[in-house]
Amino acid sequence: MSKNQEYSIECNINLHKRVFGIKFKNRATTCIREIKKFAQKVMGSANIRVDTELNRYIWSKGPRCSPIGIRVRLVKKRCVSENFDDWIIFISRVNNFKSVNTVKKK
Repeated sequence: MSKNQEYSIECNINLHKRVFGIKFKNRATTCIREIKKFAQKVMGSANIRVDTELNRYIWSKGPRCSPIGIRVRLVKKRCVSENFDDWIIFISRVNNFKSVNTVKKK
């Protein structure tokens, strides 16, 4: 798949291994940071936006009890405006964690 295409994928992210050993009060913020780092690695762009529903889900049990795993959809889109021309990655939550098939769209 080319780096210059618009596409989306669905991924399972194991948050437990990414926040293991982190202080309890910093776990939710670390989860958000690790999701962004994962998206940057997979999609190849540093401009990342997190959906509010995903943010609320991670913070739903407080800063300490973050979810063990999460299924997210990563969408890479081209953003062209007057003074900005770059790729933007949108991260949103997928409710169905059990399905493992990766969906690729153009």
